[in-house]
Amino acid sequence: MHRIVTDPGRLSSTWYEALLDDGMMPEQLVEIAGILGILTIGDTLATAVGSVPSPLPTAEDGDPSRERPPGLELGGGWVPMVHPDKAEGAIKFAYESVAQAAGFVFNVARALTAVPAEWGGFMGSFLINYDTHGAPEPGALTRPQMELLAASTSAANECFY
Repeated sequence: MHRIVTDPGRLSSTWYEALLDDGMMPEQLVEIAGILGILTIGDTLATAVGSVPSPLPTAEDGDPSRERPPGLELGGGWVPMVHPDKAEGAIKFAYESVAQAAGFVFNVARALTAVPAEWGGFMGSFLINYDTHGAPEPGALTRPQMELLAASTSAANECFY
């Protein structure tokens, strides 16, 4: 988690392979990345409006669903994911929703398909704050402004986005 948040420029296939060699499952990394994404969205928005980020909820016991969607395969990234052309059912609907909102299916959306519950949590936090379809409301950021802000933030955080 530390490297993903504080030093994403050092994420590499060698790092990923070492995690797998140590016993981490790809789905565990997907879940960690999704949770960190949700926390980053919340903390960034709280900071942007001059608020203090909310404390984390108390952890709850439970087992992962271990649900694996049909069509999960390697290709286009380190973790298995469902390619948009091979998506079925809920994943296909989800991809169509992302493409409608963002204009395309971005890699984070594809990578999170390995853990469908994590996909839903992240997208529920992300899309509401990154609505790019339709004409912007008066005073809202335009799509190019959003992309410039996202790219600048990623560069400042040394993220490979």
